[in-house]
Amino acid sequence: MTNDGYTRRGVLATGLGAAAGSLLIPDAPAKAATRGNPLTLWYNRPAAAWLEALPVGCGRLGAMVFGGVATERRQLNEDSIWAGGPHTYDDPEALAALPEIRRLVWEDKWQAAQNLADQKFPGKPSEQAPYQVLGDLTLTFPGAAEFTEYRRELDLTQAVTTVTFLRDGVRHTREVFASNPDQVVVMRLTADKPGSVTFQAAFSSPQSSTVSAAGRDTVALDGVSGDTQGLKGEVRFSPWPRPRRRAARSAPTAARWSSRAPTRSPC
Repeated sequence: MTNDGYTRRGVLATGLGAAAGSLLIPDAPAKAATRGNPLTLWYNRPAAAWLEALPVGCGRLGAMVFGGVATERRQLNEDSIWAGGPHTYDDPEALAALPEIRRLVWEDKWQAAQNLADQKFPGKPSEQAPYQVLGDLTLTFPGAAEFTEYRRELDLTQAVTTVTFLRDGVRHTREVFASNPDQVVVMRLTADKPGSVTFQAAFSSPQSSTVSAAGRDTVALDGVSGDTQGLKGEVRFSPWPRPRRRAARSAPTAARWSSRAPTRSPC
């Protein structure tokens, strides 16, 4: 049975997700939307920890949106950035050990067979290499520290995060979404007073990386994944956030960022 285009199962699942969110953020619980869309999670303060940030993604690219006012953090991910590099997991001694393992099994020496299999059959290394975060894009905005009428939300029907607040008499709106056809993460910044959108952008990463200016309006991060279990990091990545300023016909001023993360990987 459906109600206004939503399935009962979907609404129940969303309700459980909202309940889980309220457990993670007890002093700012996920609340049912009051603006006509029941599939919206919203909060009345910025995220203070990673589990409180709101996710967007398109399969390959992803971002965690923290919703800060004076400083906004966007943690970025790209699905091919793993520690280590291309290698063969096969243990060269595994095939030679197989006849002995079979003999032990036929003799009902199960534990001995298991011990030999555990020694010779796991890959080298035996653990999967860990996934690596790409890094953080941090935007710093000038102005007073005080703000009011704050709201941070994730619209589950549109997969768009929106942050709105009033600061120095100006209402700001910041939207983030990920596009699968375009393979970008897009951030749109607007204000209801012309000339009110200005910021400094900085890139950082827990991986070995360098930051440079690729032109007057583009920040480039060049990095390589970390080492793991004796394997040297070889996955190279280079995201390029690029601003696009759009003059509005009316009062709002918009600045649009698209974050593209091409990965040059030998994998």
